Amino acid sequence: MRIGWNDLRSRMTLMFVGLPLLVQVATLSPAESIPFAEQTGFIRQMTQYLLQHAIRQGAAWACAGLEVALAVNISARDLEDRAFAQRIARWLAAEGLPPGLPCLEVPETALMEEPEHAVELLREVRGIGVEVAIDDYGSGFSSLAYLKTLWVHELKIDRAFIDAMQDSARDATIVRSTIELGHSLGLKVTAEGVENERQVALLR
Repeated sequence: MRIGWNDLRSRMTLMFVGLPLLVQVATLSPAESIPFAEQTGFIRQMTQYLLQHAIRQGAAWACAGLEVALAVNISARDLEDRAFAQRIARWLAAEGLPPGLPCLEVPETALMEEPEHAVELLREVRGIGVEVAIDDYGSGFSSLAYLKTLWVHELKIDRAFIDAMQDSARDATIVRSTIELGHSLGLKVTAEGVENERQVALLR
């Protein structure tokens, strides 16, 4: 298993904003590694290993005077772990890393599998100070009413909408409406997969 970091920048402000953690298993790409781990049941052990690695690395950077926001993806299987929040709190305390630096990115589809349990687990995670983002928002058709019950601080709009908004006025409207909705709920909103200046202009 190979682990690496990918820098995350704001295309609108040209400001460094954080580091998402990427993982590759053997010769599989990151896009192939996660489904493979979920199918084999290895995903929970992988998540624990990656979270510990991220927290140790974040603590090392903090000791060097660098406070870097860290993003780690988790899966639906991780939401089944009743001790998930307590385990993260223990790792943070052991390394002395401020809980506000790590961010857990949860796919919208994972939240929909067992929504009541997901809400409770995310409440516990937010309770220890760790931030939570909904990843690939818009891909799972979740209820807008349900959104206000989630203990999250950020929405990450699915890149399929960002790709389509250049050629579809309807998709552009959906993206802008989602941004306005997120901001009205006090959430940070991130557009995934922005690759050109036209997309930037449409998001403004």
